[in-house]
Amino acid sequence: MKNHLILMGIIILLIVTTLSGCQEQEAIRVQNKFEGITLESNIFELDNASLEFHRDEQNNIIKIDVKYLFHNIAGRDVTAIVTVEFYDKNDNLLAIGGPNKISLPIGYVEPVVLPANLISYNGEYVSEVDHVKIIAIE
Repeated sequence: MKNHLILMGIIILLIVTTLSGCQEQEAIRVQNKFEGITLESNIFELDNASLEFHRDEQNNIIKIDVKYLFHNIAGRDVTAIVTVEFYDKNDNLLAIGGPNKISLPIGYVEPVVLPANLISYNGEYVSEVDHVKIIAIE
């Protein structure tokens, strides 16, 4: 009976250790997000991304630049169309920017922002933009 209790204790300890390791991996994955930016793609991951808000003399937002650098994770050379969806605080779609066409060889990580890595918005609802979603599809 004592051996069964020791065996059960070891099994419980192994389960707890396994689950705590999964939680740490999830925390690392979340830390790799870029504030206000999400990516919807199964061929690229974001290597770097930023939102740049341009303001006029009265401090009103007049333009937003979305800059992004991709890493090709598709396992092959890919050509994709990239668009950016601009959302307000209530997750309402305000506008769609782009499209930009981008081609990356297998495993490539973009080193610098080029015109294909920048989508801007300066439309009617520019001051209401809270977050964006970058969409890259073949």
